[in-house]
Amino acid sequence: MNKKNIVVLSGIILAAAFSRLIPHPTNFAPLGAMAIFGGYYFSKKWQAFAVTATAWWLADLVLNNVVYKRYFDGFTLVSPSFVTVVLALFVIISISKLMVKSVNVAQIFAASLLSSVAFFLITNFGSFLEIYPKSGAGLTAAYTAGLPYFKNTLLGDIFYSAILFGSYYFATKPLNLQDIKVK
Repeated sequence: MNKKNIVVLSGIILAAAFSRLIPHPTNFAPLGAMAIFGGYYFSKKWQAFAVTATAWWLADLVLNNVVYKRYFDGFTLVSPSFVTVVLALFVIISISKLMVKSVNVAQIFAASLLSSVAFFLITNFGSFLEIYPKSGAGLTAAYTAGLPYFKNTLLGDIFYSAILFGSYYFATKPLNLQDIKVK
């Protein structure tokens, strides 16, 4: 992979992470799509992970210290949920490496569905460990509390996957003036 492609991929992932600054429904976010996209296009898993996790962390810095600063005591370098998000990123990148063999709607849709489930399971387990009683009832409560957000997670993963894969296609496709029809 050449440096230009790495810059374009990284730029698209960074832009996706910062799209979280735009008002949106809760959990309608690009995390799964960023991991699927990076997992497919970066030849090495560590590259996909490093770029995606860094982009997410940078957006978190702005969100936690500007947009949501009233919820934190002072400057927040890393939010409490970041560990589970990073674990989810790693799992979703692995899902992408296993499932997405070419840019095709069925494979990306299936990876989006599975990544949404993985994100739900991992992050809600993290919530259970952080704030719920350590019992079967606490675990059930953690997953039950997360259910209303699952739909938006899935829709966000599907929507942003289309945006990210489409953006990369158009950013790297040579412009053919014969494709443009003027009436």
